Amino acid sequence: MEIRVLNYRPTDRPNVVGYFALAYGGLAIDGCKLMVGRGQDGAWVALPSRRIQRDGKTEFRPFLFFSRIEMSHIRRTVVAEAKRQGYLAENMK
Repeated sequence: MEIRVLNYRPTDRPNVVGYFALAYGGLAIDGCKLMVGRGQDGAWVALPSRRIQRDGKTEFRPFLFFSRIEMSHIRRTVVAEAKRQGYLAENMK
């Protein structure tokens, strides 16, 4: 499946490197985030989510899911593109 990063927008937020739309085959998903930090090893992709209140706590629930294998492929593609554009350090996983 073809994966492309569309409309990448860098940010100054500490854990959010940038926002983008993800083209996955014939589907475009806006509101994705490239994330770093919080004890994670490397960068990862956060899909669009909604905020909910559960037991007095705020949680974020994604609107859609990909299989673990597909999500790994998406992450590698997005991280490589962010490095290519200079938004993510080359040594970042």
